[in-house]
Amino acid sequence: MHKFTSFKNWLSEEKTQSKKTEYGCIMLYTQIANWERHLKLIHKEDIYDDEFNDYGLEHTPHCTVLFGINLTETEPSEVRKVMETFKPIKVMISQISIFTNENYDVVKYDVPVTPELRLYHELVKKTFPNTQDFPDYHPHMTIAYVLPGTGKKYAQDVEPFPVTFNEAVYSFAAGNSNAKTRIKVKLESE
Repeated sequence: MHKFTSFKNWLSEEKTQSKKTEYGCIMLYTQIANWERHLKLIHKEDIYDDEFNDYGLEHTPHCTVLFGINLTETEPSEVRKVMETFKPIKVMISQISIFTNENYDVVKYDVPVTPELRLYHELVKKTFPNTQDFPDYHPHMTIAYVLPGTGKKYAQDVEPFPVTFNEAVYSFAAGNSNAKTRIKVKLESE
């Protein structure tokens, strides 16, 4: 198990912080037609209920390429150019695991580290100034945030299913605002 600082809290920082966010994040999004069925795996009584009343469920499946891009040293247009070189990535998901911290457990699908994912992660890390708290890359798709200690019962192998990540998104705070700005790039096959 890994310790994890909430990515979801970072996405909603504009609601909780008064100072400007200093980091950006590149994510790969996917569409899973029956994603709501995946969310129903989580027992209602286990769901972490935060102050935003989002019940701890992740409604937009995605995996992170890199979090921690330093905004003061990075031009969003340059990030777009790099994302435009990405191609869709197909993976087979076959396992649910968890991250833990003192406030909640994160129930997630493990995303296999393909050569493309590794390449994109390393490319972004080497191209843009960034701050890293985690030395290893563990791509995943969050399913839900649950109460501490309840996540372990969800860790399991699952019937393998295909996922195609076909959109890259750079999320960051622009100017003096904490509101998130997103640059989206549809990933096209050659």
